[in-house]
Amino acid sequence: MWREAVNGTRFTKADVEDACRVHKQRKAKPGHVIKQEKGMAGLTRRTSADSELGRALQARTNASPGSEECKNADAKIQVITNSIKEPLPKEQYNARLKALYVDLISESEWNRPADITQQEAYDFSSAALNDYSIRIQGYMPQDADLLNDRDPKLYSVLEEWLDRPKLWPPERLPFP
Repeated sequence: MWREAVNGTRFTKADVEDACRVHKQRKAKPGHVIKQEKGMAGLTRRTSADSELGRALQARTNASPGSEECKNADAKIQVITNSIKEPLPKEQYNARLKALYVDLISESEWNRPADITQQEAYDFSSAALNDYSIRIQGYMPQDADLLNDRDPKLYSVLEEWLDRPKLWPPERLPFP
């Protein structure tokens, strides 16, 4: 299709989508979305004081522990957290695609990875790094005793695997 475009053929958005139909059908729930779901170890919630989550967090902070206000705020926070957590793997997958690939958005507009802001890249990378940090706890050399206590069989297998790849400890990203 790109060769035709270079030679002057004009394509509509529908033409491009038709040409990509097989690829789009495979996107129903790509393997990367499933991997994101399985790899999610936590949830980073960024909010402002005037948002629904911000108000609920403030209410919990101001309430006495165990009070009805505290319980109501906790329930509200849980509902909001669940609504954020459910679509997150698909959103992370789409953000990754947006950051890596040029794609047609409309007849006159293209997604360009260069349009991703430094803050968006930092937030995405930090969330991935946080999940990685949680997932590798207990598997680093300094955590050998913890792993041995948690899963002696796995500890034994890893100790016998002399040429296993090294797990690198996560490094914190500098704030943009």
